[in-house]
Amino acid sequence: MRKPHTDKHAVKVNQQQSYVPARFIDVIDANVRLATESGVFQVSKDNPDSYPYRGNMVIDVYCWWYQWQPQRVCIRLILRNNEKPYDEPKPGVWFYCNIER
Repeated sequence: MRKPHTDKHAVKVNQQQSYVPARFIDVIDANVRLATESGVFQVSKDNPDSYPYRGNMVIDVYCWWYQWQPQRVCIRLILRNNEKPYDEPKPGVWFYCNIER
């Protein structure tokens, strides 16, 4: 299957464990390219806090879309419940790293 720009039926398919301390966020019903996702994602080091973007609160996370990584290295999750990243960097956390069908 080719990589679509949007897919409302896409789900988290790959999970990995971090071995170095990093910041994470646990989201409930966040949106990315029309897909609704819940789970733990690794927060971008370049932009570690949520910010307003086109009228929504978003956060940049390290995650692939159909095994494709954007040029800016991370994707934007649209937050629906005002979630905040974990305060302290933690190693050994399982997080999602790819969304596809």
